[in-house]
Amino acid sequence: MTPRVLVKIQDQEEFELEADIFRGEVKDIGLHATGIVGFEITNLIVPDLERMDDVELFEAERRLPIFRRARPGRFIERKVFLFDCSVMPQRHLVNAATRRFALAYSCVEHYSPETINVLINNKSSPSLFFTGRSNFNRHAQHLRNAGYVLAAMLRDPIEEMAERLLVLKLLSRPNSNHLLKTFVTGIEPLIDFARDLRVDDPKAVLSAFRSCTDAQRMAFASPMVKTFGCGADEQPDWPHVSLALENLASMDVVGTTASYALFTSLLNEALGAELIREEARETFGAVKELAGVLSRIGLAADLLEHDLALYETTKESIVSAVEGEAEELAPRDTQTN
Repeated sequence: MTPRVLVKIQDQEEFELEADIFRGEVKDIGLHATGIVGFEITNLIVPDLERMDDVELFEAERRLPIFRRARPGRFIERKVFLFDCSVMPQRHLVNAATRRFALAYSCVEHYSPETINVLINNKSSPSLFFTGRSNFNRHAQHLRNAGYVLAAMLRDPIEEMAERLLVLKLLSRPNSNHLLKTFVTGIEPLIDFARDLRVDDPKAVLSAFRSCTDAQRMAFASPMVKTFGCGADEQPDWPHVSLALENLASMDVVGTTASYALFTSLLNEALGAELIREEARETFGAVKELAGVLSRIGLAADLLEHDLALYETTKESIVSAVEGEAEELAPRDTQTN
């Protein structure tokens, strides 16, 4: 296909351009059949273009942001990748990133690995924010080479399973299922499980887990360890827990939703700017109720055994680090007898 670009200039109505410039190097390395992928926007197309403060470009087919110009000082000039294994991203966090970064991407696991790596290496913008549950090992070297701030937010695995099931159940309704393809990448076998789950009946929930298919068990299995410790096609095992801990230890900021205010504070500090205030993390009201049911189902805990170990170790490490810092900062009694 010949690429098409949507152009949005300040408050004007957006318009579409089709690529018309030959890029021989793109064709030569096999990235495009014809090499007709380049485009140019000049004053002939947009009068007074050089004086426009707000210019945005999107890839037209999926409305993927690829460029944004704005007046100096408007955006945080850092590159950030926040790994968050939640199916539904935090709305207030994504909204804040969209305001404070030139280009912001959520649910990045929805894109192909090739697309993610191209976006990560976008040299036209010093202000980039990504969040999602993409595989860490697949992208880590690209992120480090490009100078990203790496952050991870972990959550109690049982609560995460409960929210995942409730979100999928909601999105599987006929009036919402057009959103499914954005949020279910890698966990498609859970759609049928969640849609048919009677969350208000503990016995029915237990029965559903007893009837899990192999594909559903694989989709349920320890999503945090999959993200941080496994290769792209591996299933979690105990050695992956150690690898996940090593990878988390290499990041700039690691936090848990149980200490959300601390996490946001550390993230702001790493960025050198305020991205978000110390807000409570959003959650569905029914999550804790379903989590209480799941916590009494051994089959559910078995599917999350590696995540439970990872989460407890990470949480203990954070508590230990906070207590150690507090001890260092505490005033010492210098009086002598």
